[in-house]
Amino acid sequence: MPAGWVAAGAVVLGAAASYAGSKKQADASKKGAGQQMAMFDTLNKQQQPYIQAGYGATNKLNTLLGIGGGVGGGAPAAGPTNSMYRPTPGGGVQAQAAVGPQTYGAPPDAPNLKLQQILTMRAQHGDTEARRILGSF
Repeated sequence: MPAGWVAAGAVVLGAAASYAGSKKQADASKKGAGQQMAMFDTLNKQQQPYIQAGYGATNKLNTLLGIGGGVGGGAPAAGPTNSMYRPTPGGGVQAQAAVGPQTYGAPPDAPNLKLQQILTMRAQHGDTEARRILGSF
């Protein structure tokens, strides 16, 4: 009977060691995911000046093209809505709530410009590629 007790003890000891090992792996995975989330947040914060400049440039370009835009720079009032998912601290992703109906393209009251008109406007504002394309017409 002592051999049976030894075998049972070995099984219990092995199960406990296996559980402890898997717990350490899970904790390490969570810690790693948290670190990656922190790096993700840091990079987003570091890129904000460039992101904000991009919003301002888009507004200026739209104004020059005659399809809206506005003065100044900065993010749109509602913020960017092109991201459908956000990483979670646990390492997964979470769907973002819908902000409302999304519209794409020019606003309905925008003038219907032909490509040559758009290229001409861009060339007048210093776009050398637009000048090159216009030269080939």
